[in-house]
Amino acid sequence: MDDDWTRSSAMVTVTVAPHRVGVIRAMLETLLLRVDFSVESTFDLVVAVTEICDQIVERSDHRHSLTCSVITGPHAADGEIRGRVEAGRRHLGVGVGWQVVNASVDHVDVAGKDCPDGRDVVVSFSKLREPA
Repeated sequence: MDDDWTRSSAMVTVTVAPHRVGVIRAMLETLLLRVDFSVESTFDLVVAVTEICDQIVERSDHRHSLTCSVITGPHAADGEIRGRVEAGRRHLGVGVGWQVVNASVDHVDVAGKDCPDGRDVVVSFSKLREPA
């Protein structure tokens, strides 16, 4: 594999709304397939990112943005999703949906910082490349 074309990145920011998660899914799927990730790895990562985004959207007041950035390399895709959730809402990283996330990626980490109108969250993830 030629490292020059396997290293790519993309970032998309959308308004927090359920129907906008599809924009993030489309960006991620297009990026991964263009740099020759396997269909299975692409599907796993799209499922995980969709669940993460859905959880942030569910906990947000929809005035804020949701950003997903991904960098691919010869061995993995690494990325993060940033958003703001309302104060007092259940933290990310729990529930049945989160079990899907853990099963679909090789690494996931949730960090958060309280702010005056909620909690800024950053979910970092990594998926190892499998042969296409």
